[in-house]
Amino acid sequence: MIPAVMIHLRHDSCLKRPFAFRFLIGSVFSLRPPPSPRRLSPLDMKGIKFTNRCVFVGAGTFLIFVAVFVLFSAPYSESLSDLEKTHRILKRDVNQVYLQNESIGPFLESDWTEDISGVPLFSRTGPPLKCDENVELLVGVISRPHDVGLRRTIRRTWADRSRYDTRRTRVLFFLGREKNVSIQREMDTYGDIIPINNDEGYYNLTLKTYALLTYHRDYCGQAKCVLKIDTDVVANLAGLEELCRQNAETPLITGGGGMTWATVGRSTSSKYYVPHYVYNFEFYPPYAEGPAYLYSGGANVSSLVLDALRKTPFHQSENFRRLPEDVVFNGIARSLAEIPVAANSGFTLYKSQDLGYWCPSDGSPLPLIRHGAEPLEEHWRRFKEAVVDANEFSWFGRVLTCGFR
Repeated sequence: MIPAVMIHLRHDSCLKRPFAFRFLIGSVFSLRPPPSPRRLSPLDMKGIKFTNRCVFVGAGTFLIFVAVFVLFSAPYSESLSDLEKTHRILKRDVNQVYLQNESIGPFLESDWTEDISGVPLFSRTGPPLKCDENVELLVGVISRPHDVGLRRTIRRTWADRSRYDTRRTRVLFFLGREKNVSIQREMDTYGDIIPINNDEGYYNLTLKTYALLTYHRDYCGQAKCVLKIDTDVVANLAGLEELCRQNAETPLITGGGGMTWATVGRSTSSKYYVPHYVYNFEFYPPYAEGPAYLYSGGANVSSLVLDALRKTPFHQSENFRRLPEDVVFNGIARSLAEIPVAANSGFTLYKSQDLGYWCPSDGSPLPLIRHGAEPLEEHWRRFKEAVVDANEFSWFGRVLTCGFR
């Protein structure tokens, strides 16, 4: 059809009608009325009719080209569910043979495939601390052994015990191993550290999240919600306790980010770089981004994700474990477990982003999470002021912030 249309448009009759085209354009764009048909010769009228046919055919051809362009340049979208898409990705696009035609980045050319599912996850010094029976919100702070001062600052800022309900919320630090760094004294002093049997490193972050969810399932199952949070983030724990109460019974992952199929990083200069032989598909399943996110639904939500993880190469592939931890747990495993993911405007995850607010139906707007660049104490001071100001919003201020929700 399209070649025939193009041949028709190239016909001399469509290209040699200057008066006819001038008449058409003048009729459409001129403020003056078009010439009266009585003033036109029969030859001109014939040209105008033929030109109209040319224009309609040309417009139709243009629309066809636009439709084809939009179809092939649109973001990834299919009628398949996230579960079906993720199954297909794991089947054909993960852990392929390295062909030496691209940089391996931080990944292994020959994958290390020893099964880690039977390796003790927590420190051999004794069983992990258990939660009290009344705990509803478990907060897992992802930290490093040498960040002693940063943990001390967290304990006296957003995790200060006066700022949340200590009977219902438990804050714990999850640490890997570092050479020549001892944390025993700090463990004895504060009783809030969970050491795990893995070396520290950015590309071992999946193992810390794995430890957090395993701890929730095995040692703190009464907690209805789990907050995973990094040390460069501040939190409104009282507001998160309220969010937990509202979402407690439903398996759900809440956080920030686009919550759409996200493009895989292919720039070798980025710490998010992933080569094709490790993950060949160009998009990740929708996921809540990594600085902080909230699992709700009790121990069942962690069990669902951990069970789904067994359907992936996580336990047998070092390269798979080096993928971004939020992608592995909140994207791939979440999709396999068929747990919904929800964006909450109270999670402000980008340093350049204006502070966002969660708008509960029966209360004041609340900032919940802020990922920032300042020294933590200054970062916390600004965030705390915003929390106080939000509690004093007038009706008009609430409408400006939340609309009529």
